[in-house]
Amino acid sequence: MPSANGSNDIEHVERALEASYDPRTSNDQRQEALRYLDGLMNSREAPKHGFALVTNASLPPQARLFGLTLLENSLVRRWSHHSAEEADLIRQWVIDLAQSLRPQDPSYIRLKIASLWVVLAERAWASTWSNLDAMLQELWDAQVNIEQHTSNRIFVLYILECLSENICVREDPIAMLRQEVLGQSLNEVFIPPGLYQRHKDERDNITDMRHGNEGWILRICTCLKLLTSQDHPGARGMIVRALEALKPTVTWISLEAIIEARCVDCVFQALAYGDDAIRVAAIELLLAILSRNYNPHFVDSWKDIYRSAIASTCIETLKRTYSATETHPDDVDETKYTVQKKLSEVVGQLGDAVNKVPEILDDENHVVMFYQFAIDIFKSNSLLVSIPVLHNLSQTLAIKQPKIIPIIQQGASQMFDTCVERMIKFESLSKDTEHPILSYLRDDFETMPEMHAFLGNYRRYCSKVVEHLSEERPISAVQYLLQQATATFKSVEQLRESTYTKHAIPLAQLEANATAVKSGLSGYRHWLISKNPIHSRETPRAELQKEVEESAAALGAQCMEIANTVSEHPDVARIACQLMGDTLLHIQRPDPGLVRGIVEQILKGATPPTSQNSDFAEAIKQLEAARLYYIQSLAVSFPDAIYENHSDIFTHLDLIWRDDSVDDKIRWGYKAIQVITTQRSMQLNESTRVARLQPLLEPVANAWSSAELTSRLSSFQSFCSLIGLDDLMAYVRNARFSTTQDWSNAKLDDAGVQFRSRINAALTALPVRMTTSLLAASSENLKEDSTNHRVGARLWQEIMPIILPNVLSLLNHSTAFSSDESWSQLPADFQSVIRKMLVDRFWQSGISNETKDEFTARVSGSSSTYEGFASNVRGAPRQVRDGCYHIIHGLTRFDKVFFAIPNLAQTLAEALFGNAHWLSTHHLQRLVSLLDRLVSRCPPPLRRSFLPPLISLSFSCFHTKLTREWESIELARTDDKENESSGDLGEEMKADSVVRATTHSFVTFAHKILSNSAMLSVQPQGAGESLKTAILTSPEMASPVLEFLIASLRMRDSRCVAIATQIFRSFIPFIAQEQEQNPALAEMMTAIQYKLSTDALQTAITSLNEPHFVDIHKDLAWLIASIIHNCSGGDDIPARVLASLQGMEPDRVRIAVDDIRNSKREREQRGIVLELLEGIRGVRISEMGKVGIGGNREDAAQKAKREKGKWLSSGGMEVETAGIVRGNTPPEGGLGAMFGD
Repeated sequence: MPSANGSNDIEHVERALEASYDPRTSNDQRQEALRYLDGLMNSREAPKHGFALVTNASLPPQARLFGLTLLENSLVRRWSHHSAEEADLIRQWVIDLAQSLRPQDPSYIRLKIASLWVVLAERAWASTWSNLDAMLQELWDAQVNIEQHTSNRIFVLYILECLSENICVREDPIAMLRQEVLGQSLNEVFIPPGLYQRHKDERDNITDMRHGNEGWILRICTCLKLLTSQDHPGARGMIVRALEALKPTVTWISLEAIIEARCVDCVFQALAYGDDAIRVAAIELLLAILSRNYNPHFVDSWKDIYRSAIASTCIETLKRTYSATETHPDDVDETKYTVQKKLSEVVGQLGDAVNKVPEILDDENHVVMFYQFAIDIFKSNSLLVSIPVLHNLSQTLAIKQPKIIPIIQQGASQMFDTCVERMIKFESLSKDTEHPILSYLRDDFETMPEMHAFLGNYRRYCSKVVEHLSEERPISAVQYLLQQATATFKSVEQLRESTYTKHAIPLAQLEANATAVKSGLSGYRHWLISKNPIHSRETPRAELQKEVEESAAALGAQCMEIANTVSEHPDVARIACQLMGDTLLHIQRPDPGLVRGIVEQILKGATPPTSQNSDFAEAIKQLEAARLYYIQSLAVSFPDAIYENHSDIFTHLDLIWRDDSVDDKIRWGYKAIQVITTQRSMQLNESTRVARLQPLLEPVANAWSSAELTSRLSSFQSFCSLIGLDDLMAYVRNARFSTTQDWSNAKLDDAGVQFRSRINAALTALPVRMTTSLLAASSENLKEDSTNHRVGARLWQEIMPIILPNVLSLLNHSTAFSSDESWSQLPADFQSVIRKMLVDRFWQSGISNETKDEFTARVSGSSSTYEGFASNVRGAPRQVRDGCYHIIHGLTRFDKVFFAIPNLAQTLAEALFGNAHWLSTHHLQRLVSLLDRLVSRCPPPLRRSFLPPLISLSFSCFHTKLTREWESIELARTDDKENESSGDLGEEMKADSVVRATTHSFVTFAHKILSNSAMLSVQPQGAGESLKTAILTSPEMASPVLEFLIASLRMRDSRCVAIATQIFRSFIPFIAQEQEQNPALAEMMTAIQYKLSTDALQTAITSLNEPHFVDIHKDLAWLIASIIHNCSGGDDIPARVLASLQGMEPDRVRIAVDDIRNSKREREQRGIVLELLEGIRGVRISEMGKVGIGGNREDAAQKAKREKGKWLSSGGMEVETAGIVRGNTPPEGGLGAMFGD
């Protein structure tokens, strides 16, 4: 490395740094200084200047830190440019820096030097640097003074932690390329002497990188034992560092090494030390050990580890720690609270260990000791502390270990009571409710969606506990739960109409009790299954039958007892209806008289009069909906019991049908019960059922085929008249909507009220509600190819061709209502009013500045205002559109009939997607669900003819819509940033959240149909080519799909981009294979490969370049590697694209491309891509603004959020918690600048 005038250069660097930091410097001077420093960063002299700056202790901190940055850049960005002599010199400088560190040096200097050691080790250890272990031990053992000794050891622990993290835990791109040699070397220097000796004796590939006898895991554990057994100066900091250094190591090192080093004993010795920071570190280390993937092949090693962690003395230590860190909801000590949450996870992990290896608990006293402690934690008022143990208890009860279940069952009633109390929907209680659980929840969760997701999972685990406990003693359990539920009736009945609120605790507790009963009945159902002679061969059949009959009689008696509980309170009546219905539905072959008695009791129950109290009025509506639901459910489950002697029931149903004051949905729901029972009754043969059902369904065909309806669907204007909006423009002008600014406070006049009534009457007159109700009654819950299904198919085979033309016309017009083109011929002032009317009001969990109930109350309260009128106007076409969606969805249940209708596909696709890009984004999710249904139900022989219009139009529609929405969001962010204004942040966040959710829905649908496991139709006999093959080999479908997927790589949602990369990677090899093996498709496959090699590759590289996508670098690199590996045409387009990147050397690109294509390991391919693009890809978020690495540790807030996330997403529950992210604009110059265009 050539020499230079060192002192002058250092002075230049100092002056440039001072100019760049000094606020008094002019902009021109600052820019000149930054250009000089940037040039120095990439010069061959950078390492020398860096070393000189760092070693000059008289320089200001920013100068020394810049010196370390120069050294780091020479290691990270320019290592391959250095000669062997230069590399040796740089290595020696880094070593010298470490050996010259002093205790008084700033911590950021020490951390940065430690990071340089790690970066250097990733590139040179076990190659040109073989004595790293010896140097670390020399620093470890150096006896200078106590401060220097402690400082050296902490430095070494940092390096060991980071090496372990980067090589074996985190996928560092450079470490990935040398994974084999680095991993083997790291293992050799860490494992204890006994294990190392066995490795030497049994293996030939020892690297000889080890120095000394102990090995680092034993050396650190010995140090820990010494420090925690005496009052050593500076011990606290070193104990924490040692525990944290072991944490990544125990996730990969051999279990035998953990056992030999007695690592678990060290943890409990540290726990007994009594310091909260040490407790946190010790418990995290223990969690890292216990949460490793269990492998039965190493059961003996696992037994040793588990026994050492669950010994009686260890349980006592955990109990003392738990008691010592007890907190109060009104005064939470965060460190102690963290200890309790983590300790609960430890107990949960130990419970999982017991489930895997029950013998680690020695005897009954040991079992009682552990589970009593676990239940004490479960009863904590902090549900975050409680949930790990609750989750484990639900699993333990499901496994039914004979050694454990009797012990837990002894406290069943106590657990029932705790679970039922915690099944309350705490998020629905009013804000002023005082409760210790609520106090913790409000502190634990910043947003409502987080709390909702967490509480949903918590209640689910409670339900599982109740279910499994009930399965052991079902009758007594269900009776106990029913008695607990009915006991709360009195407290709810005391809620008078005048003061009634749906947020009252008695009501919430009643709902929780009803949910618990449902869980108990689920346990009873599992018990019934276990009593089936197939599952209970050892018990005589007669004895089994007697048990089942006795249980049915007992539950039937409970139903009648509840039926005799007459109450006019809507909530009590509703829950009584629910308890009777749920119980009856779980009884095996109930007495027909009991079924009819319960149905009549539910049907003829008194309905309270309409109330002025909105909450009480809503409770009455819920009662009516519950009655309808349970009568329909009982009709589906016991059609013969109802159809026999049905005259009284049908007469009462007819009375309700004729009552015009009853809600239209309720009326048609009751009308559908006659269809349900007639279609499913075993007392009638198939022909008789068809004959009796045809008159019931005939009104559907007649209504849709009427000449008047057809005429009124002939144009958009006549459609508006059909739904009561024909005089909209005249009324809007007369009421001066265009000049009224605040619609929420402007009251409707009498003409507006009449107009609104006319809209509602017009919607009621449409045959949509009738069709959805009767179609659902005759198509839902039917087994494929059963008699009931054949009856339904025969009926609707005649009706479908009659109704579909007008259904699709109605759908087409209702979708076009949102289109600007539908109103373009009208005056500008009216167009402005319509656009405002079409803006939806919707509530977004965690974003809206009001609760859901407050939002609902506000919307309900605005019905008599201009805003309420606007809601009626935009709601009319939406209600029609949703009804048409339901009709199409229901018809697909008779797929052999529906998909065989001639010329349906194109008309259906145009009705669904022709104007769908004009709809509000949050309305599109239902459309995605319907599209999924249509594609999945389409029989394989009909895919080539039916799916092309649907796939082509849907992907084009969502491409247009989502691209436009993401551009709008980015534009809004840019405007806010430039104007230094937050604007309407709430609305911006809602828009962002909705677009993310819709994008995720559609990308997930794309993954479903294009992945290697893409679903087949429900008809297995028709299985032919896969859905993926059908789509990718059809030009009409493949082109819009590919265009959308490429565009999705730029949509600013990491989750969606990651899914898109998976889709690409699933079919890229398929494209290459088809090109080689199918000459008929060679031209099409070549065109697709060209598209992948150009647009897809450039887009992936562009996204890789942005900090926004830092968390999915791995996925994007995998996609880039897959394109390079599989798309290698004669002109090698991928290599040319990479070479066009600014600053990319052609020789380096050629070597990397050849390495990727020659490699058979995806992980290695990905590492090559990340190394090649290291200079352009975005900086990892965890590194932004940070000086050192320290094992990439998170701060406390990040860690707490990540740990809470475990309990937010389990069980498939998903919630959009990300708020708006600002400043994520593309790099200056954009795509063209990156690729040299």
